[in-house]
Amino acid sequence: MVKDTPMANGEDDFKKAQAAKHYLDNVARFTVLYAKDLIALLSPQIASAKTILDVGCGPGTFGLAYLEAYPQGIPGQTLILSDLSPGMVNQAEQVMKDRIPPNFQTALEFKVEDGSKLGGIGDDSVDVVVSVFGIFIIPDYLETLQTIRRVLRSDNPNAVFGNVCWTMTEHRHELVEEGFGPSFHELIEQSLQELTSLSSSDKNEEPPWKRWFEPARGKEMLVADAGYDASSFQVHRCMHSVVWPKAGALWEMIATNPMSKMHQASPEKIESAKTKLFKALDREEGQNENLPVVVSTSANLFLAKPWRP
Repeated sequence: MVKDTPMANGEDDFKKAQAAKHYLDNVARFTVLYAKDLIALLSPQIASAKTILDVGCGPGTFGLAYLEAYPQGIPGQTLILSDLSPGMVNQAEQVMKDRIPPNFQTALEFKVEDGSKLGGIGDDSVDVVVSVFGIFIIPDYLETLQTIRRVLRSDNPNAVFGNVCWTMTEHRHELVEEGFGPSFHELIEQSLQELTSLSSSDKNEEPPWKRWFEPARGKEMLVADAGYDASSFQVHRCMHSVVWPKAGALWEMIATNPMSKMHQASPEKIESAKTKLFKALDREEGQNENLPVVVSTSANLFLAKPWRP
């Protein structure tokens, strides 16, 4: 069973729909790997849950991993995919509709929701909340974590929140030494910083996603600030690599991202950014534009239950 959402409309929504499709075709190659890791860590809670909520679902990354883990669904279970962007929600809905088999047993819902408020989600109504590279970009982390705590069921001792966040450049050398290849995010930050949406608008203000780089800070935000149970807190660091057929394909993925600043740059700056990217790849791997590129990513997977008196 699938509950529909309104289709995106207008120029801004069209751009967001393009970004959602681009994300699915490219970045989801990385993110779905971590969604699978999260499902493996939460498999007992997921198997017994009545309701699962994905906050910041993007183009359906967690949904894709869920379908692989539970191809026939789970009887009596509802999976809600939510995102602030209507384009992402519509993309997630299409992705799931295209892939679910007949008589799929999990009920699917798709909601446009602000992850920091979740106004359409009732108190004490969800058994498992997940966010796969979703909430880590929300500026007000405290409101977001308290909101997620609000919707988790107080009568379920196994109710849990699983949050996946990039570690970005902090583990570059470790990744390379272990054969994972150069860090995807470092390639973007160091070579293309002025042309991508990863750049901070205020150079003196720390981007929201950097808060989740270090496990100790993640624990502080979840436990000390937002009131999650310290004894339930876990963090797992995972690493994955993806092979691109050639460096040119990696550049094409970055250059065609509708949400990047690429369209605002001059041809000279774009060419300079491309040159920097290839030099960074050559410096790490000795590769050229026509050879395959092994690119790595690293993420922290945080698990925590709300503290109950």
